[in-house]
Amino acid sequence: TALATLDPSWGRERGLLRGANVVMPNLTPPDYRQLYEIYPGKACVNETAEACGSCLPSRIRMIGRVPGTGPGGRKRTQKPKPDLGAVLA
Repeated sequence: TALATLDPSWGRERGLLRGANVVMPNLTPPDYRQLYEIYPGKACVNETAEACGSCLPSRIRMIGRVPGTGPGGRKRTQKPKPDLGAVLA
């Protein structure tokens, strides 16, 4: 929401186009959103989670990206741990 506050029209999209890989939707229930308004003019304060849930994926597609549906992050492969005894000997 910080990027959307700085640029309501294209803030999130510009962030993604410049290297961001995550956009956080505001899922806080509307009755509580003003309690989390940590900077003036925060974007989406009056928007419902449902509205954000339908708007955000279409905005991501508009810039040629595919919205993820999983938990995020990346899968790490286990690297063998070095034998510290051999290294310190």
